[in-house]
Amino acid sequence: MKAINLVLGIALAAECTGAQQGSTPVATGEEPTYRGKTLAQWAALAEDACPQRRLDAAAALPHFGAVGIPGLAGLSRDKDSRIRHRVTWALGHLGPPAIPALAELLRDSDETVRYHASSTLGRIGVDAVPALTVALRDKDAGVRRAAAGALWPLGPKAAAATATIAELLRDKDVNLRLGAIEALRQLAPGEKAAIAAFTGSLRDNEAEVRRAAAEVLGEVGPEAKEAAPALYESLRDKDPDVRLEAARSLAKIGLNAVRAVPMLCEALRDKDAQVRSEAARVVAEVGPAAKVAVPGLIDLLAEKDAATRQDAAYALADIGCKEKAAVAPLVRVLGDRGTAAGRGAALALAGIGGAAVPALAEALKSKGSEARRNAAWALDHIGPEAGAAAPALAQLAHDPDTGTRRAALLALGSITPGAKTATSIAAEFLTDEDAEARTEGASALWQMGPAAEAAVPALAELLRDLEYRARLAAAEALGGIGVPAIPTLIAALTDKDADVREVAAFALGKIGPPAVKAVPALRELQHDKDGAARQAATAALEKIEKGR
Repeated sequence: MKAINLVLGIALAAECTGAQQGSTPVATGEEPTYRGKTLAQWAALAEDACPQRRLDAAAALPHFGAVGIPGLAGLSRDKDSRIRHRVTWALGHLGPPAIPALAELLRDSDETVRYHASSTLGRIGVDAVPALTVALRDKDAGVRRAAAGALWPLGPKAAAATATIAELLRDKDVNLRLGAIEALRQLAPGEKAAIAAFTGSLRDNEAEVRRAAAEVLGEVGPEAKEAAPALYESLRDKDPDVRLEAARSLAKIGLNAVRAVPMLCEALRDKDAQVRSEAARVVAEVGPAAKVAVPGLIDLLAEKDAATRQDAAYALADIGCKEKAAVAPLVRVLGDRGTAAGRGAALALAGIGGAAVPALAEALKSKGSEARRNAAWALDHIGPEAGAAAPALAQLAHDPDTGTRRAALLALGSITPGAKTATSIAAEFLTDEDAEARTEGASALWQMGPAAEAAVPALAELLRDLEYRARLAAAEALGGIGVPAIPTLIAALTDKDADVREVAAFALGKIGPPAVKAVPALRELQHDKDGAARQAATAALEKIEKGR
């Protein structure tokens, strides 16, 4: 860059060779000056044969304010594009009075000058909208592009130009048509004129324009309902991306997207993997109305591409798949690594319910921890209907993987037939050497609620744990157990450890009105020397007395 500047400086100096040097004029009277020269002197230099002097003039004239604009306007027609660049920068400091000169620069032969002029007008703001609107109809495509580019960052402030920009959607320049769509998206996408323009663009001869128009109509949402007939027609577009975008937009607009389903089923079998994956995502957006797409989605679960398997799994979950034929393929995806496909498969299997339990129980024995964890997660969400998996979950509760153990414990807590077993297993963890394990055990007992009453003594001990998170988990578990834990919690309100007193009060607050017997002890705790304990007591009393 230094070398370029040096060459430029030498070039400018060479062009100034032989130019009139003279002495620097001296300002007289009260006439304002900048760097020792008056406005008239800088204006004269703006017409000098030396490019460097004209550049200096372009930098100096804006310091005189609006009166310097005529001189800058003359420089805006300078044969040297470097000087015209400088002029656009200079005019930007003068605000609305500079708009006519900047509008003239929108017609400059140099694309960079046009770009800077348009961005400068955009920075001036709403006052520049009329000039930019006129420029939208310029015969030069570059001028039209520059004007549109200046308008869209203004957003709703430039809404007055909406109709004129909409006309650009019929421009012969494809880039300008795309730019117009982007401009309308920012200005006023929900206006009738804009919606009508987008709808017309669905018939554009360029697929990218049609796709962009369909996308924006979806973003508009329910207000774009009048575009429905054209969007339905786009479902038969020769370009797959346009078809998919049309289907997605119909779903976003809130219209009956059933008519899009046959096209989506075809797209699920498209030769392009990206189209197949995108089709699965659109099916998910359509929801239960797309259940006929289940066979195609099941096929995608065997794809080599992990992202496609992920999209297919989530789509099966979102449309509420109940097909037994989906169970085995979904179970095979449970162990997918590096993507969310496994969790999507678990979600879909949980939706299938009881029919998936035997396969999920078997998946608990998988070699990969990811598969075991996701299988347990699915059983957790199936709930009591997954009671047959309780023995396998009980074994999994001792898994070497922390996340898998936690998932198994939580699942046991959700399965009513296994609650007794779950309580004893979870209680074992309360004395584990690992604080995380103790916390997991308490969290599982909290999820079991009153069924975990037998664990109250062990949880009371955990209230004194050295790890605060374990103490808090114990308090939450006791609060979840409810009434059977109240005597233990009242006793803990007078513990010598302030942290124990605090979490005991917290747990009683979780129980609420049924813990009314704890009110006297809690009132006493409001005078505790520990501030956190006092606050916990006050909060608990508010919750208990609120329902009395």
